[in-house]
Amino acid sequence: MKYAIFLRGVNVGGRGKLSMSDLRDALENAGFADVSTYLQSGNAVVSVPGRSSAAKVAGRVEAAIVAALGASPQLVVRTHRELAAVIDGNPFTAAAAEKPAWLHVFFLSAPPDPEAPVAQAKLGPDRYAFGDRCVYLHFVNSPGTSRSGEIVCRGALRTHEGAFATARNWNTVLAMAERTA
Repeated sequence: MKYAIFLRGVNVGGRGKLSMSDLRDALENAGFADVSTYLQSGNAVVSVPGRSSAAKVAGRVEAAIVAALGASPQLVVRTHRELAAVIDGNPFTAAAAEKPAWLHVFFLSAPPDPEAPVAQAKLGPDRYAFGDRCVYLHFVNSPGTSRSGEIVCRGALRTHEGAFATARNWNTVLAMAERTA
């Protein structure tokens, strides 16, 4: 079975530097098969024989990265079925078709709090919706200058101590779903 791995904060703004070839080597040396990476931002796909829980795969991936690279990045693991559900659940299909790089999915390490205190006034024109362990965020102006992701995710995860989110634009979500098929 194939799994998508999303590392948080890798190669973003000059921080969290991690070579994708080093990541591939670490995962292959840990016994994962069909290892590939996508872009330079901490996206990987691995195969494991049979079925394993995403949590078990996440633990193995984290251990492999710590052992090989001495780094301990936060990460989220999703199956192809889970990525397909994210794609099917997209409430902003028109936005995804028009400007896919301006629709982001924030993959959460815990389920979002549906009672999240998110003040729409602080988001400006940006729109969001909760999914299953994710937040869809449509940036109306520019994802590069908006703080909406931080505001929404902080609210969504307020009841989960130590929980985190890692974002990918719609193009990356589609590409990772294709690679895990």
